[in-house]
Amino acid sequence: PSVTFFTVEWIAEGTRARERAEQELRLTYARLSASHGRLQAVQELMRDLTDAPDMGAVVEVAARGAVRATGATHATLTVPGGLSGSASNETAPGSSAELYPLRVAIPGGGALALHFDTPPPPETEALAQALAAEVATGVEAARQRTLDLMTLYSVDQSIRAERNMRRLLARVTRNMAERVRAGARAAYLRDQDGLLRLEYAQHAGGESSSGALAPAFVERVAEAGMPLVASQQEAAEVFPEARSALGFPMRDDEGLVGVLVLGDARPEAFDGVRLPLLALLAGQATLAVRNARAYLYSEELAISDERARIAREIHDGVAQSLAFCALKLDLVAYADIRESDAV
Repeated sequence: PSVTFFTVEWIAEGTRARERAEQELRLTYARLSASHGRLQAVQELMRDLTDAPDMGAVVEVAARGAVRATGATHATLTVPGGLSGSASNETAPGSSAELYPLRVAIPGGGALALHFDTPPPPETEALAQALAAEVATGVEAARQRTLDLMTLYSVDQSIRAERNMRRLLARVTRNMAERVRAGARAAYLRDQDGLLRLEYAQHAGGESSSGALAPAFVERVAEAGMPLVASQQEAAEVFPEARSALGFPMRDDEGLVGVLVLGDARPEAFDGVRLPLLALLAGQATLAVRNARAYLYSEELAISDERARIAREIHDGVAQSLAFCALKLDLVAYADIRESDAV
């Protein structure tokens, strides 16, 4: 009987151990599934925030994503500037009389308020913190896109009707320099002979437009056809006081128009700058320069045509009248001479 008892007990203990292992495995699987679901929800939120076109869309997308990721009954998101958005969990069962709030601050300003039917566990609070960080990133990206669009619009409006080449280049390079806090700027344009010459520059020594030939770095940017960062030696050749420089080619379908260069006395001043926006500004400058040159060319043609018209009028009108008067005076003088000889 003792052997039978211990044998049965051993078998029962093995069965209970297997049941405990299976239960732990099911719990682990459930935790992994929940973690995977939260991770997938965060990834979807990041993607949706990236695709959001404006700040209002960012707020709405973030509120819906927070509900989907945390399982909250509803969420409210507020950001600086007075914008807010809310979303509800349509698949959740009816809300209980008592809701459990969870509020997390958004880095940079604002807050994410979540409400649950049951007290949220610590991992849900950690997830809410991670969502708040992603929302802050999305809000900052949307704000930066808005600023970029406003900058592009402002630059477009300021240079659209500008016909003076010097003022045009001064405005464009100033806007670009302000974006990266550059202390110097210059514009080189290709002349009729295909040479790049200095058209406008602003640096510690003041403004200049010497017409000097482009240094080696400017030629390198023109040949590369893409933004380039200069070495310290190349930067010093463009701006004597500069230790860093950044060049942008001005190109369109017809070819190279010129090169814009930003410089600064700080070493590595342009590391990590947002090149796409500056490249767009350089593209706008290219169109504006083409437009200004076309206007100047048409103005020269108009002046030439007007001079030709005046010359024709003088030749056909005043010149002929003067010639006729001169001929008459010659006849009168000849007649006077004849009369004097007769007397």
